[in-house]
Amino acid sequence: MIELGESILSVIVNLISSVIYDGIKDLPYFQRRKIERCVEDAVAEVVEPLLPFFDREGIPKEKQLRLIETCVQELQPLAAEPNRLFHGSLNGQKIFDSLYKNKDFPQTVIEDDLKGVYTLLCPRIATLFCKIPVAVKDWEKEAWSESFNRFDEISGQLRAVFQKVDEIATSAEQETDALLTVIRRTVAQKIRFELDLTGLRGDSPKAGKFDDFFIHPSIQEVKDNGESKISIGEMDESFTAFTARGDRFTIIGQPGAGKSTWAKWLQREALSARWIGLCVRIELRRSINESLPSLHELIRQEAGQHQAENLTAERIAAWINSSKVIFIFDGFDEIPPSNRDEIHSWITELEVAVQDCPVIVTSRPLTTDHLQRFHHHWQTWVIEPFNNERITKYIRQWYEYMPLLSEGSRNVDIQVLTRNWLQDPTIEPLTGNPLLLSTLLMVHHLDGSLPSGRSQLYRRYVEGMLGIWDDRREVAASDVRLTLENKRRILRGFALNMFMQQKEQLDESDALNLIEVLLQNLNISADAEDVLSNFRERSGLIVGPGIYSFIHKSVLEYLVAESVLQGDQTDNSGRRIDRFCLFENRDDDRWNTVVFLWAGLAPVADVELFINQCIDIRQLPLAYGVLADQYDKFQPETRKQFILKLVFMDQDLINYDREISWFFPYTYRYKGDGKRLLIPSFWLRGLSSDYDSYFSHRLIGRTVRERNIKWSDVAGGSGKARDVVWMHCAINIQDNEEWKQCILSTCPENKNSDMWMHWVTTRVLTIMVGGVDSSEVSQILETIESAYESFASHMPITLLSIMADMADVLAENKRLERENYEALEEVMNAYSKSDANIVPDELLLGTKEWGCRPGVEDKTRDLLGWCSDRMEELAKNAFFKESVPLRNTMALISKLRQKRDSLPQ
Repeated sequence: MIELGESILSVIVNLISSVIYDGIKDLPYFQRRKIERCVEDAVAEVVEPLLPFFDREGIPKEKQLRLIETCVQELQPLAAEPNRLFHGSLNGQKIFDSLYKNKDFPQTVIEDDLKGVYTLLCPRIATLFCKIPVAVKDWEKEAWSESFNRFDEISGQLRAVFQKVDEIATSAEQETDALLTVIRRTVAQKIRFELDLTGLRGDSPKAGKFDDFFIHPSIQEVKDNGESKISIGEMDESFTAFTARGDRFTIIGQPGAGKSTWAKWLQREALSARWIGLCVRIELRRSINESLPSLHELIRQEAGQHQAENLTAERIAAWINSSKVIFIFDGFDEIPPSNRDEIHSWITELEVAVQDCPVIVTSRPLTTDHLQRFHHHWQTWVIEPFNNERITKYIRQWYEYMPLLSEGSRNVDIQVLTRNWLQDPTIEPLTGNPLLLSTLLMVHHLDGSLPSGRSQLYRRYVEGMLGIWDDRREVAASDVRLTLENKRRILRGFALNMFMQQKEQLDESDALNLIEVLLQNLNISADAEDVLSNFRERSGLIVGPGIYSFIHKSVLEYLVAESVLQGDQTDNSGRRIDRFCLFENRDDDRWNTVVFLWAGLAPVADVELFINQCIDIRQLPLAYGVLADQYDKFQPETRKQFILKLVFMDQDLINYDREISWFFPYTYRYKGDGKRLLIPSFWLRGLSSDYDSYFSHRLIGRTVRERNIKWSDVAGGSGKARDVVWMHCAINIQDNEEWKQCILSTCPENKNSDMWMHWVTTRVLTIMVGGVDSSEVSQILETIESAYESFASHMPITLLSIMADMADVLAENKRLERENYEALEEVMNAYSKSDANIVPDELLLGTKEWGCRPGVEDKTRDLLGWCSDRMEELAKNAFFKESVPLRNTMALISKLRQKRDSLPQ
């Protein structure tokens, strides 16, 4: 008698064999037998766990084979149309959903009361039905090589998925609500099919499996009240924080920062044995053209139409009341501005209705205020750029797991490659963004080097992906013969049409109609279905079928930027899509990435005109954001003129909306008439992954450091922009006369000029540890004291603070040259000439709680005690052993301590 396991295996193998038979029937016997044996072994690996699965579900043996046979019968018609598999989604879950989109399950399943089990089982068999024939087809394209890794990979990954899904029902914390468990397992299987089986297709250049490439980012909380920021970087810490009962979060990240990837990871983890509830992730772009669902409809949609009928309002309410549902609204930025009010109101109403269930919204930064309009109890978090450790780890995993690479091309010195990129000023800003980092790696693999700038990087990436896969395999991938230029023109038209329609994806019929129109416009004789299939399967730039979209929104936006550059396309009204169109849409954040990618492609004269247009209408965040982003593109004189326009502009017309301050180490007890040294600044629009770096004062600082602008250029100005130039000129001595004129000019608007002079003195003298000529110290101090006589009483404490910081650096870095010690001794010389009696009592008392320099662990310290300890350490140094300035310094510190101790505390 045939065992049940053998029968089940036979039924499934026969189904799969019926698809692959035509491809192998003419092979020699032993070659065909080898393939059939490999297929049978791979299927057996996946079928074997089905038997304990049936037992755990309590299914009688007579029903088990009947259930399998029903699955096979339902899938069998697809075997007669293999193109639906080879050119289809190759996703068993999607095939299952499509089969039962408008009809009920087979009568046998209903009569046996196995709808829940069938929902899990049929997609598993359908996935085998998709993956194995494609692996055989891939094997054929490789001339039946002796590699069997594809089958092992498929079976191993499928087993791992099933194990994770089935753990939900067998874990120690098994949920007693049977329906919730069934729905959790169904949704968990869907998300794992989407994530964990990525890359199991050998004939498309897609990234590998999710866990091979996912690196959890650091996510930092944004606080407006000045409190210390919290960063979360570890997976367990992140899961705990963002699934907290009753919390509300907005997660903001730049294009390609990994917002949706992180959201999918969180959903997957919430649908595992580590939690006991449901996680619903809503892609907001799908809601634009649909009626917005109610809370109950959201959960029923996630459960699927065949479980929805069991979800009564009372049962859903019970889950909500016990906080067993997490809601993730993914991609608020993908909602057109005209629809955002409606979506915002919908989310706001839902978040009230879900009570203490966690709610998360992800988005790019917006030019509208919708994210700020969420209630005050919403927390704002920002996905930070990858740090060096994450960059190195990602590069290592890319070279280890990227399917595109041959074994010989994986031998790369990761440390050297990472170091070279991080030291390159044009490449380093791109490495912190996961999407751009993967693009860097692909282009580097193709060319062995990298172009300069983000836009040129995208250009090379698109060119490479439009040809590299077929070139690598050295096969004719399809009957479609298109030149590289025609491919680009079709893709540009495809992207522009989607962008102008404000769509992130197209139904297959709409995508085919669009390709047909584009082919006609270009006078290309080719079948639209073949062309679309070619782009999907061979370029890795378009994802389908069924629903078509670009692999990432940034690729679409780059192609739109190319269309703007060409200026040969029009919208439905006949308006040309060019630089003027960009300017007209400057306030629409949908165009933001396009603007910056265009700026990287366009001639410098066009970019200058665009910036000037923006300045003329006071669109300063965009104007100076483009200047900062494309800084190296402009001549120094051009940069200077743009900054001078800002300085001599009516400052009342500028919205300095960023409250930033320089580090100021004055004591917390002595604050003079002001608490901080404020830097007037406004946020610059851009594409930088570094959320905190794009501010106007940083752009001005760069022009000063690079000598594009000097103090005499702005001395006649007034107001906040002039003040920012003063700040940077005051701490960057490049020409002594220029610096003197700056110091002798009025310091920025602040009631306490002594604070500014303390800051300037500290910044200027501290850098001397880096090797500046120590002979300049006396001249610097004389210039400052001559400009601000009242500061003389503060100078002893300022010099003491500087010496403490310099001594810290010397103690931490043993390799500094003798000149560094000489600079410290020069400061000691100046300090030893001070008069302890002129120091204000309140300032002297405040040295008990002196602010530390950035990077020092303690927040405050006793300045006199700390400096005395450091001086004693230096006294043991050979260079300082016989130092008169050191002895005088320690004597003066002692006098100050005696005076401080005598003051009323």
